[in-house]
Parts: sequence; C-alpha cells; structure tokens
Amino acid sequence: MVRVILLATSLMLIPVFAEDMNPQKEESDRYFQEQVQKLNYGSTKEKKIAVENLRRIKSKRALRPFIFALRGSSTYGEPKKGVVQPETPEVDQPLVNVELKEHNDPALKFVLAQAIADIGSERGMSALVDVYKALEPLVKKEEKVNLPYSDDMNNVNAATEILRSIGKLVHRLEETQEADASKYKPVNDAIKSGMETLKAALAHEHHYIRSGAADGLAYSSRPEALESVNGVLEKEEDEYTKAALLSAIIALNKGNGEKFFDLVELLRSDKPAVRIRASIGISFADVSNGAHYIKEALQYEENFNVREQMKRDIALLTAFRTPDHHTSGAYKDGNPGNDSPSSRRTEEQ
Repeated sequence: MVRVILLATSLMLIPVFAEDMNPQKEESDRYFQEQVQKLNYGSTKEKKIAVENLRRIKSKRALRPFIFALRGSSTYGEPKKGVVQPETPEVDQPLVNVELKEHNDPALKFVLAQAIADIGSERGMSALVDVYKALEPLVKKEEKVNLPYSDDMNNVNAATEILRSIGKLVHRLEETQEADASKYKPVNDAIKSGMETLKAALAHEHHYIRSGAADGLAYSSRPEALESVNGVLEKEEDEYTKAALLSAIIALNKGNGEKFFDLVELLRSDKPAVRIRASIGISFADVSNGAHYIKEALQYEENFNVREQMKRDIALLTAFRTPDHHTSGAYKDGNPGNDSPSSRRTEEQ
C-alpha cells in the first residue's frame, strides 16, 4: 500500500519537475537574466539593445528592471550618489539605490519609456511621471530638438517621449479596466496622475514638449483630452505644435472637418518640419480621405525628407485593413514606438 502511494505521488510530481527542468524554459530564463545584467551594468549601447531584446520577448518580469533603469538606478532603496559601505557588514543592510550616469542617457530613457508603456501596468505610471517631472525643468525654451532616430538625443527628446508613453499607458490601463468590468483604485490613481501630467505639459515653454503632450492626450483617447487640447489651440503660436494639437483633436473627434482642413493647410507651411508634422498628423489621425490631401501636397513638394515622409504616410493611410481593425494613430504597423511622431525623421525648424 505504501509503495502504491509513493508511486502515485511520484507520478503526480513528474509534470511539475518536467516543467521546471524544461531546457527551453531554462534557456529562456537564462536569456532574460543576461539581458537584465546588461541593462544594469552594460555600456549605454548594450543597455539599449537589452531594452529592445526584453521588449521583444514581451515579459512582464522586465517591468521592475525597466523602472529602475528609467529612474537612473539599479536596485531598491533610497537614492544615493554613490555606493555606501555598511557600518556593520555582518548585519543585513537595506539595498542602496545607486544613481548611474549611464542610466541617465536621454536615448536610453527614450526607449525605456516606450517599453514601460508596452507592459501596461499601473506600476509604471509613477516612474514615467516622476522622471518627466525631473526632466521638465531642465528643458529650456530655445533648446535644440535633436533627431530622435540618432544616438545624439537630449532631454527634450526623452521628456517628450515620456509624455507620449504616459498617454499610451493611460489608454492601456483604460482598456484593462473595461475588459475586467471593474474599477481598481491604483489604476484609477495612475490614470489620474498621467492625465494631470499631460495637461500641465501643454503649457510648457518648449514647443516640442507641448507637441508631445498633445500626442499623449491623443493616445489616451479620454473624452477630457479633447477639451484640454481645444482649450490651448487658439493660444498656440508655434506651427509645429499647432499641427500636433490639430492632429490630436481630429484623432479624438474624427467628425471635426474644420480642424482637419486647418491641418491640411499646414502642408503648405514654409517650414519643412511643419510640413512633415502636418503629414504625420494626418496619418496619425487616421482620417480616411487624408491620403488624398497628402498626395496633392506631394506634387508640389521639393524637399527630399518631406517627400519621403509623405510617401510613408500615404502608404499607411492606404494600407489594407480589416473592418474592425483599430488604430490609435500612434502604432499602426504594430511596432511600438517606431511609427510614432517622435521616431520619424524630421528637420529642424
């Protein structure tokens, strides 16, 4: 009888042990840990590659390492400028949160913000909001906007991409609550914090930050976003930001024909960057007849970069889609971040 019980118990444990000893699972865990190690201790280039690798495998385990890296640290604990030696090594000491110069590279924060939004957890919102608020005062009105596809990004690029990621995360959290048919206080608090941050950023002195706030509000898809964007449009003097505000309004309310034609009019701007942003805005808003107006503008466009952008936007707007295909205007090709206004080729104003 005892032997029968032991045999039955061992048979029950075989699937568990088999899963734990699965070579593929072990290889996956090893790969994950390798990427986290590179994110914590690698060069800036290695860190960025690690972020992209972790995004590709879509593991929620990466959330905490992403948050630490975005904040410029690698462990739990209160922020310190350097490693603090414990007074009594034999006693367990709390972990020290070490600020790392490599983690504060704007290009790294750029991709980390996107990665955190991809995961879609309310725990990522406080990190995005806190890091944006730390960067926001460092961005001055006349600071140059570097090309976001290069390694030479600055705080303008990083702060603006964080705003876009906040908007995307708000939308993800809203969808999660709708699917669960329940309201979860931490999620509600995260959504509220994100929306307040985006609304406040509409008043920033730097035009690119304001444009990022407009994009973030468009990504959020919340009704209050339309009111906020409409409220600042009339006072906006910068054409680039105006294009972002108009595209946000159209994305949030596709029936607004007047604002659509205001955006189309910016395709005639004397500034190449504005024409690019207007073209992106039309495809971002995903209006069905938008391709027609970009094609019209393309006939008169002499600037190579503007022409290339217009061609990409026409292709996006005319691509085949199923009737129920949903696009936020931000990530139409299913490649998070690579089709957002922040990662498109632009020229300086």
